[in-house]
Amino acid sequence: MKKLILLSVFLFGSVFAWNAEWHQAGTEYRVDNAIVTDLCDFDGGNCISIAGGGVAGSDTWVQFNDGGAMGAEAAFNYVKGTDTLNVVNITATGTGTIGTSVSGATTITTTDAANALTLGLIQQDTGTSHVLDITNAGTGNAITIDTTEFVVDSVGFVGIGIDPTVPLHLLHNEDGVSANLGIFSRTSASPADDDSFSILLNSENDNDQQTSYGSIKVTSQDVSDGAEDGLVEISTMVNGTLTSMIEFDGGNAKITPNFPIEIGKIEFAEDSGAVTIANMDVSDTPTNGDEESYTFRIDNNNVLKVKGSADGAGGADDFQVVIGETLGSATLPSLAFGDGDSGFYESADNVLELTLAGVRKNWLDFQGTDEASATNIALTADGNAFELTGTTKVDLISNVGWLEGDIITLIANESVTIDDGTATSATNITINLAGGDFGMTADDTLRLMLSSTTAGGQQWRELSRSVN
Repeated sequence: MKKLILLSVFLFGSVFAWNAEWHQAGTEYRVDNAIVTDLCDFDGGNCISIAGGGVAGSDTWVQFNDGGAMGAEAAFNYVKGTDTLNVVNITATGTGTIGTSVSGATTITTTDAANALTLGLIQQDTGTSHVLDITNAGTGNAITIDTTEFVVDSVGFVGIGIDPTVPLHLLHNEDGVSANLGIFSRTSASPADDDSFSILLNSENDNDQQTSYGSIKVTSQDVSDGAEDGLVEISTMVNGTLTSMIEFDGGNAKITPNFPIEIGKIEFAEDSGAVTIANMDVSDTPTNGDEESYTFRIDNNNVLKVKGSADGAGGADDFQVVIGETLGSATLPSLAFGDGDSGFYESADNVLELTLAGVRKNWLDFQGTDEASATNIALTADGNAFELTGTTKVDLISNVGWLEGDIITLIANESVTIDDGTATSATNITINLAGGDFGMTADDTLRLMLSSTTAGGQQWRELSRSVN
């Protein structure tokens, strides 16, 4: 039994207003034990007959005027424990407003996928402009959220500041030199050094699994206020494992690539002045004499090596520049000039050779391969002094592998004659001797130069001889 202040009732056709004891007995409503048949407004209008009837429906059902009698519907109910009002449709004629004065969020839910739900939120101070529209067009359609600055369309594309044409579309319209388009923040009640967070870039593999094919990881190396250091790692998937490819290390002021870097070219800024291209620090960890070097390669062939040796005390010494392949190689120039046809080489037997216009010659005096005497001899250009074996008369010497200005020395192993004046035949060149043929005996020497004159043409001309 409750004490209820009735503003107005029709009691047996009369209108009264008083404090009274209100209670229900079976299907009757009574005020001070008098039967109430109608509930009306204070002026006697809009009466609802309650004679012989109790509360309509079941527990939690909301009561309403149903054709002049108390009515209720199962779908229109109020759950006291959760402060939830459930209703199938809410319709506003013209501009309708749904508002709340309580703290926290207001939730409006539809469970009927076959019917549309449209919700418009109006900014209170304007009373007219929609700041948020949420629409579900019915079965099979996605929800569309639209505001003046944030849009989620029917296919799930998100736009911030713009209607999206891609899954995430951002537009920031601001005059000025720079603008921040987004901020990713991590908060913590107890921030500590080496805290980190990652942004994962996922795609699907052939087993219908979402896999992180790339990531950006940010580490707070030092969280000291005013002295913060950070590390940014960019990773990608390598043979099934997400692997760090490059690190931007603020704490150590360096960039560390973890894999070979493929580049087209390196350009320096205009007027850079004296530039240090590379530097290798050497600590006291290596043993004295350990090589410290870096090499430039083409197609895995060593072209240039800059090297030194650790001194075992945190420094380096014995600096060298090695040009070409390893020592003892005759396949690449040790030092080339111009277009590469000329340069210094190191031969297989550790002889420094000079190449001019593609013809390789010993730069210094070295004894080459022994040469058997013959009418026409072709000296191997692996030296410039040759032991001449056998006794066959020598008429001509080939110029193949030799340049004008080259000097050779012949050393007789036994008695042999060198002819003077036999005419040149193709690449076999005349020998021009002082005083006719030279009959050499063992240990005699003859020194010749390949040279040309206008009158005599190209010849091997005698410079000197010795009779030993």
